[in-house]
Amino acid sequence: GYEVVSTQQRLIFAPAGLPAEAKQRLEDGLRSIYAKPDVIERHAKAGFDVKFIGSDDVTRLIRDFVPRAERLLKLARSLE
Repeated sequence: GYEVVSTQQRLIFAPAGLPAEAKQRLEDGLRSIYAKPDVIERHAKAGFDVKFIGSDDVTRLIRDFVPRAERLLKLARSLE
């Protein structure tokens, strides 16, 4: 009777101050890798969908997650 949501993410971080050109090359390269049919197929066989998101979306994802994680930690601590 409860809605359960599960997610797994693989995040790749680069050093702060990475030049914009290097950041773009890295992002474009990763986007290309995760668009390859064999990569998608291997992930699918393991039960995972592939959804590449760029650095701006990763930043938003983390910023949106922090308040939820803080609420979950507060709840978990109250159950101890």
